[in-house]
Amino acid sequence: MIATLFITLVGGGATVLLATACIACALMYASAFAEEHVALTGKLLNGALRLVLGLHLVLLIDGVFATWAVLGSICCHLCERLR
Repeated sequence: MIATLFITLVGGGATVLLATACIACALMYASAFAEEHVALTGKLLNGALRLVLGLHLVLLIDGVFATWAVLGSICCHLCERLR
């Protein structure tokens, strides 16, 4: 029983460490890509921002969320775009 618990804890810890290393490697790769391809990255981010703004408009029209919350979110995204 104790051995099973120990193996489970060690395996869980190893999994967390491996996942952290994988995420760090992916972030380093993404930053290197963004640094080398500035124009493409800007276009991708601009397109993603437009998509998010479009989804916010759908939420505003649908009326599922509070209007003030959706409008505040739209304002935040527009401020990010102006930056």
